[in-house]
Amino acid sequence: MKKQTAFKRWADFVKDEKTTINRAPSSFRFIARFRLASKFDGVKADGYGEKTLRGYDALLKVFLAYTAFESLIEAIDENRAIGNKHLAVDFSIDKHNHSFDDFSISRKIWNNEKLLQILIDYADVSQRTSVQMEALMSFYLGVIDGKYLHAVARQIRHLVAHGNLTAYGAESIRKENTDALGELAKLILDETYNLFEQYVSKIEAQAAISTK
Repeated sequence: MKKQTAFKRWADFVKDEKTTINRAPSSFRFIARFRLASKFDGVKADGYGEKTLRGYDALLKVFLAYTAFESLIEAIDENRAIGNKHLAVDFSIDKHNHSFDDFSISRKIWNNEKLLQILIDYADVSQRTSVQMEALMSFYLGVIDGKYLHAVARQIRHLVAHGNLTAYGAESIRKENTDALGELAKLILDETYNLFEQYVSKIEAQAAISTK
């Protein structure tokens, strides 16, 4: 028998007549963002060269994956904050320090000094003394672990969302760098799915106890 996905289990749970779900808008936003991130296949734009679009594609993949991760955290926090008794469980994720552990991917990105230099150079002035920048610099200086790889992903998300990264910056990202960023995006999505699956298991377990 084929194993149900966490998304199917969640959908069945919220439709169950035995549970009263007050509101869960952030949960639906998370699912929509995760689906977009997992299905994203690049951008098309007239007047841009192949290298530029390839760079934007890679950065957008990481951006969408990371915002799916953020959306999951927002959904869990919202359900707890509004007292949605069937969806509020003791399950928390560290938004800024959750570890994305994959030494191979970390090493590939660390070896691409130009990519890291772009992330540092294009940072807002206000960021240059932040904890985020300290974590990014630690990675740049060779402290290769999941927490600091997280800082790389978060910086990409910031640069894409706030428009700091220009076409020139995207064009500067070489083919091997874009491959590594694609692997990073997949790592983030896989970890986000695993976290969502854990969350769904928690709400199912809580419901089973409450109905006894």
